[in-house]
Amino acid sequence: MTAGGGEARRRVLGQVVAGDQMRPMPGGALLVEPRDVEQMGRVVALAHEHGWTVLPRGGGTSSGRAAGAGRPDIVVSTARLDRLLFHDPARMVATAECGIPVRELQRQLRARKQFLPLDPPLPPAATLGGLLATNAFGPRRIRYGTARDWVLGTELVRFDGERLPAGAPAAGNASGYDLSQLYVGAWGSLGILARVHLKLAPWPPAAGLLCVSPLEREPAAALVARLLGRPLPLTAALFRSRALDAPGELLLLFEGLPELIERQVDAAAAWLRQEGAPHPPRSSAGSSARREIGEAIAGIAEPPPALRLRLNYAPGDYAPLIAELATADLGAAAEVSLPGSGVTWLVWRSVDGAREEELLRRAGEIVAVREGWAMVDRRPPERPWRGPAVVPAPESLELMRRLRRALDPAGTFPDPPFLEGT
Repeated sequence: MTAGGGEARRRVLGQVVAGDQMRPMPGGALLVEPRDVEQMGRVVALAHEHGWTVLPRGGGTSSGRAAGAGRPDIVVSTARLDRLLFHDPARMVATAECGIPVRELQRQLRARKQFLPLDPPLPPAATLGGLLATNAFGPRRIRYGTARDWVLGTELVRFDGERLPAGAPAAGNASGYDLSQLYVGAWGSLGILARVHLKLAPWPPAAGLLCVSPLEREPAAALVARLLGRPLPLTAALFRSRALDAPGELLLLFEGLPELIERQVDAAAAWLRQEGAPHPPRSSAGSSARREIGEAIAGIAEPPPALRLRLNYAPGDYAPLIAELATADLGAAAEVSLPGSGVTWLVWRSVDGAREEELLRRAGEIVAVREGWAMVDRRPPERPWRGPAVVPAPESLELMRRLRRALDPAGTFPDPPFLEGT
């Protein structure tokens, strides 16, 4: 935090925002809620002029995911930028302000039988901007990919308050390098996402879920790999277990047209039995199916864990990687994995704070052998984190630093978690 008290910042910012748009926060920062993109730009411009640091904020639901963003002078909230500005169902595109809650955006899109097919475990307050800034995803990744696959363009407020458009509001209109792809997953370190142009998907009207349990990881990975090679509408695959050395359950979600989905789920269940699934799959349909897999991925977030690490690796390495982790003295870690996507969350409900950095280092060393990495995905924000938040350090670390210096030369915005402690 720079010199100068909150009252001084309030007086300066009072030139461009009303008093009810500002309030003090614990720690001395001043929270500011611009009413539109233009006002947001003026707030950031004043912060740049006075050398103040700025932390972008959506719903505040990811504050425990980084190693820490220091003590900013100003927190700029997108709470009042909460509108769906444009939706063209025929072209399956939309433009929204980044402060719109994800659930509200999905509700409005669903009314016209479309949706944004990103399904991370999000609290009700989570915003579109926060989802994109953290590149959050869930079990539908296996079919729909990640946020970068659904962003057509962005409007960003950069370090000096200028508004910077990138990409295009319609598919196929951009040329050259698309900077909007750079902003997704940057954690607000390159500027504040204000508006975004999105691709959409048709809402699948029917759903069916198969659950195979108990199941070891090797047959679970094999089953998912074989399903991905068959003409079945596999939408999501998730494996969860209470411990790394215990069997778990595999959840498979299928979505599509009502006249096809029941027949295809029955065919998948029969095929799973033929392929050696040890127990008959349990099934559910419709909203129950979606709710069950939603609750399964929500298990990484609720109740809030003492520590959560995310591991990324080649999908084919899933089963042997978990087998190595199970022998690594990682304590009472539960597992939620996305077989076929190369993602695992390790979740500790309680952990000795003195062991946190050791757990990250050990998990990172094991996954690094397979050319993967481990990252602090959630931890109590009140506890200091002194080491790196990603192990091993990304090979592109110096390139990331150069990008930060080029796009935010004044250091107005905080480092993303993958640069902290490095």
